[in-house]
Amino acid sequence: MITRAVEETDAQAWTRMRHLLWPDEDRAELASDVASYFAGTSKFIVAAFIALDDSGVLVGFLELGLRPYAEGCIASPVPHVEGWLVLEQARGRGVGRSLISAAEGWATAHGYRELTSDGLLGNELGYRAHIGAGFVEVERLIAFHKTLHGDGPVN
Repeated sequence: MITRAVEETDAQAWTRMRHLLWPDEDRAELASDVASYFAGTSKFIVAAFIALDDSGVLVGFLELGLRPYAEGCIASPVPHVEGWLVLEQARGRGVGRSLISAAEGWATAHGYRELTSDGLLGNELGYRAHIGAGFVEVERLIAFHKTLHGDGPVN
């Protein structure tokens, strides 16, 4: 297995992987995010890594962003795992840990001392992957939403 920073030649495969992680997102928008990353104009992705199996097939990716605040952190900004996916057939072989290790390397090389991530409460597989990669749970959160009706101002 090889884990490395994404390269422009990975753009299509990386975009396909992003769609697997975020199937409800617009494919064109996912591709646009990748294009902006390579153009150096991305507002969200500061680093991205891929994992290739021994035959050179993409089996996982990880994207880092910088957040001004993250639960449990002292520093600001903090590198945050915005997207992390390992294909089912490659799970349990250290691919996820290898991607996290690449993210840690990037973060420490850029002077950061913390790395954060998050996941949905019901995502037990993601929870176990984070714990297995050395993350410590610091908080649980339930998000609420309410649609408002009326003639008030829209902000």
